[in-house]
Amino acid sequence: MLDKNKSLTHECGCSSSDCECGKRNRFFRGKRMKADDFAIEQAYSIERRRIVNRSVFGAGVVNGFAMTKGLSDVGPGFALDTHGREIVLSHAAKLGPGNLALIAAGAGGCRTLPLEKAAGKEYLLSVHYAERRYGEVNLPGGCGCEEPEQNYVCETAVFSLMEVHGPCPCGEEPCHRTCECGITDACGAPDPKQPPKKEVPKAAADAARMEELPPPDKVEAPARRAERGRGPHACLCHWLMDEAVDCRRPPSCEWNGYLIDPADGVPLACVTVEKTGDECHPLDMTVVDPCGPRHFVKSNELLYDFIRGCDLSHISWVSWHYWHRHLEPMPWKVFAAAFDKPDEGEDAPPVRTRFAVRFSAPVLIDSIRFDTVAMRAATIEQSTDWRLVRRIPIVKLETNEYGTEKLPAGTTNQIRIYVDPDWVKDEITGSSSWLTWDVFEIEIEIFGDGILDCHHLAVDAEAIGLDAFPSGNGSPGGTYRSCFRVEPKPRKRDIV
Repeated sequence: MLDKNKSLTHECGCSSSDCECGKRNRFFRGKRMKADDFAIEQAYSIERRRIVNRSVFGAGVVNGFAMTKGLSDVGPGFALDTHGREIVLSHAAKLGPGNLALIAAGAGGCRTLPLEKAAGKEYLLSVHYAERRYGEVNLPGGCGCEEPEQNYVCETAVFSLMEVHGPCPCGEEPCHRTCECGITDACGAPDPKQPPKKEVPKAAADAARMEELPPPDKVEAPARRAERGRGPHACLCHWLMDEAVDCRRPPSCEWNGYLIDPADGVPLACVTVEKTGDECHPLDMTVVDPCGPRHFVKSNELLYDFIRGCDLSHISWVSWHYWHRHLEPMPWKVFAAAFDKPDEGEDAPPVRTRFAVRFSAPVLIDSIRFDTVAMRAATIEQSTDWRLVRRIPIVKLETNEYGTEKLPAGTTNQIRIYVDPDWVKDEITGSSSWLTWDVFEIEIEIFGDGILDCHHLAVDAEAIGLDAFPSGNGSPGGTYRSCFRVEPKPRKRDIV
């Protein structure tokens, strides 16, 4: 039994390795607090918060730090560096010698270069956490020769330039995690606590078998599935077990009255620098790429937007949307009018139709090919009532853009179906055809996996419920499927 009046202590105290990042004050009656004790209390709270920042949120730009091509001014923003320090810039900053350092590539420690040496090359602009002490105060009771202390610490931001060798780096790293096959754990095994299957009475079992199709000669026992989430849990375990806990305090270097860490900047943009000859503004900076080098911290709102597919393009309109999954069949005259009259002659051009699809954002014309759209007619075979499915011969997909807004080169926001003229002559304008005998179905499929938007992401294409548009379930790709029924084509003898 433990004696509640005795406490367990370690003689080595918090100088030992087991208290490297967990030293805090313990309060009791009569405790006397000195400046070092208050420093420990503050450091504990700050370091624990930064551990959470770097371990849970990661590093990168959270929001802000707006920049545009050609202009070097930086807007207010918030970022986290790799040590979890919060970088807050509360107002727009004009870059210059007072807040911009030149760092030599590969240089360690606190080495910086004169800013005048930055010229004629491309550089990576980064923002750094910085501290500046201010508010001098003279300590009482001394001999008068002590250095004054500073009352406060101002947390702010400064910037750095580092030469780029090669193309401007991309801040969004590729996925690097891999998981070996065959690893498993208790979460990947069937739950042994699952209740056993209830015995079914023989009579009921025999009755059920009468409704089943006969099994094959050899029936394999189905594998029991584990009751788990996305997993496999063992992969998550292997990914996270080797992640180090870094309790080291980052280095601080004095630069222009600031304490900064030159090696821990958050990239913002790629810029070029030229000398001006002006002593007040010796350098002229031009922003080349204000977004590419940035790594972003995905906040909850941003993650939910990704889950909802807000970054994806989708199908915004289809010309037959009134008939999408409609209970009543489309009148034959409406369906026939959707096809232009074909030209006479053997070499007639493709026939334009009124079947068109529009997208919420520009899509790459090069990704729209013969397999982008499929259009089928399902007719009824007279003697057996089989549904016979035949593909309508689409011979061209027109990619003329819709509206007056100018789209990027090589993109469109609409496609229109053109069909074979001989098929129109046979099935639409001719006499009896496959479409004559009974109500038939039209199926139109648009394969979103193959259509890339201007960001090279697959179009989010699924049709949801009874809504013909907008499409999408929040993930790239998918197939848009739309069906409607059509009244049979009248026979010539039925036409009065």
